[in-house]
Amino acid sequence: MADLEFRVLGPVELLSGGQPVPMGASTAVTLLAGLLLSADDVVSADRLGEIVWARRQPARPRAALHSAISRLRRLLGPDVLESLPGGYRLNARAARFDLSLSDQLADTAAAARARGALDEAADALQEALGLWRGRPLGNVDSPVLADEAARLAEKHLALQEERAELFLRTGRHALLVEVLPALVRAEPFRERLVGQLMLALSRSGRQVEALAAYESLDSALREGLGIGPSAWLRDLHLRILRPESVPESVLGPGPGLGPVPGPGPELGPVPGRRPALEAQTQSARRHADCAALTTWRGLRPPSQRLIDRGEQIDGLARAVLDQRVVTLVGAAGVGKTAVALNAASRVAPGFPDGVTVVELGYLPPMEPRRPATDEGYARIVAAVCAALEVRGPGQPAAALKETQSLLVLDNAEHVAADCGRFVDQITRSCPGIRILTTSRRPLGLGGEAVVELPPLEPASAARLLRLRASGHLPRLDLSTDPEAVAELCRAVEGLPLAVELAAARLRTMSLRTLLRRVGWQRGLLVAPNGAGLPHQRGLDSTLEWSYDLLTRPAQRLLGALAAFDGPFTLEEAERAVACTPPTWQEVAGLLGGLVDHSLVQTQRHGERYSYRLLTPVRRFVLGRTARCGAGVLTELWQGNGSAA
Repeated sequence: MADLEFRVLGPVELLSGGQPVPMGASTAVTLLAGLLLSADDVVSADRLGEIVWARRQPARPRAALHSAISRLRRLLGPDVLESLPGGYRLNARAARFDLSLSDQLADTAAAARARGALDEAADALQEALGLWRGRPLGNVDSPVLADEAARLAEKHLALQEERAELFLRTGRHALLVEVLPALVRAEPFRERLVGQLMLALSRSGRQVEALAAYESLDSALREGLGIGPSAWLRDLHLRILRPESVPESVLGPGPGLGPVPGPGPELGPVPGRRPALEAQTQSARRHADCAALTTWRGLRPPSQRLIDRGEQIDGLARAVLDQRVVTLVGAAGVGKTAVALNAASRVAPGFPDGVTVVELGYLPPMEPRRPATDEGYARIVAAVCAALEVRGPGQPAAALKETQSLLVLDNAEHVAADCGRFVDQITRSCPGIRILTTSRRPLGLGGEAVVELPPLEPASAARLLRLRASGHLPRLDLSTDPEAVAELCRAVEGLPLAVELAAARLRTMSLRTLLRRVGWQRGLLVAPNGAGLPHQRGLDSTLEWSYDLLTRPAQRLLGALAAFDGPFTLEEAERAVACTPPTWQEVAGLLGGLVDHSLVQTQRHGERYSYRLLTPVRRFVLGRTARCGAGVLTELWQGNGSAA
């Protein structure tokens, strides 16, 4: 079975081609978990029998195990699950294994930190934490694996502590003050977490809350264990009490708030100071509960690290924490979904009831300028209910009303009015809900925070092209022709989708050949495997999707604006359609609609505004206009001249 994926950092799952594989009885799930936790090692039949049945052994355990192994092998393939002298071995290297990936990313973070690349280390840890989906082994009922589940829960917590440490060092305090309180509530005796929260609050100008966090820990320790906080934490408390010790900048620790003594980085536990065994057991259980609360439903962030999007991800994460309704807008192919999912992953610990991602791209599009309808609204509700796995009248509002969760509505541009109606009603009836929408145009709601995602900068696009090309062809060295790399990235305007598709195309043609053809050959930049939404499988198809969502007058104006090979002003846009004189109000309204649809970019220079079409958009529109016939511009303003 191709494209296998193993998951244990949450409910144990087997995926093939990105889709869950039904495993039937819980025996198969427990058996797979036991093999995965000893991946690439031989596990004896006796050990597997203990894992699967514990003290409830069947009458013929060897025969029952052989039958279970045979059923699992049919799902995995003979090369993945081997029978060897002494037992069985699962070849986890034949698949994507979330635990191995998390460990690799943690090692990457440690190496980056050692050489002083703290932002890179923080991003690697953020990517690692994005692989965790809830309580480890959450659907496995095996007393034998309980210790393994607790060990994984502790590893998860350690990763979150290390991420918090790096966020402190890189000035990301605003995010920490939102996500750390939930962890501290679940781990009230975890001094390192409390210290990190105190420091984040102090650097955010919230000294009173920082001191309150210390007092809560002090009371809990004295009442629960009969001891007080560690010396380093008491010292941090005193530093926050002194006004001169409060940091002046959010970019790093101020005077007196540097590294504190302790074995861990800055805020580690003190050697020889371990709580009682009972407290440790309670801590592990609390952490497992906390992990379960941060459930993730729906599409996960991409496994590949985003290139040079850290600033945009941070900004979007802050917007989600500050505003109840946030819409991420941008041109077709700019990477809105990936950035939104990464931002959602970053703030997920701050939402005890989890994150739910709803894919709206499969819903049928609305007619341009059609208001919201009951039918369209019902489709939105049905999609959200399916993602939440809820049914019945009043859903999903009833399911979300008492929760603190984040709802991500992905690809909403073709159902913007219906989506806006849904968002408005949910936010009115569910006070703990925050909604992040990705769309090529805003929803048009009052109080909606609109965040615009730009294309990649030239250097970042070139880096992405080289990285993805090396993934397709490890021996391909694009550094020998930097001019062609830069020119190709300019030709696609730094749109990540186009850069990724161009990198894949280098499997079948040279860089210079691709560069010569990319400006005129249709169908060149398409996904080789046909994966994803139909309108996102190629650059032409994703632009055609945006174009078809426009009204006829807006399409015609866009065709006229494609004549500009560079920036233009509103007055120049009005003159471009002077063949049949419209009023200036009509052009201004239509142009505003094209900007809202992310088909025209706005450039602001003080009081002076200009506009431009991205090169791929302009090429597409010119080709579309040519295919429609030369007379399309002369009839530009015939018929309805309503705004887009």
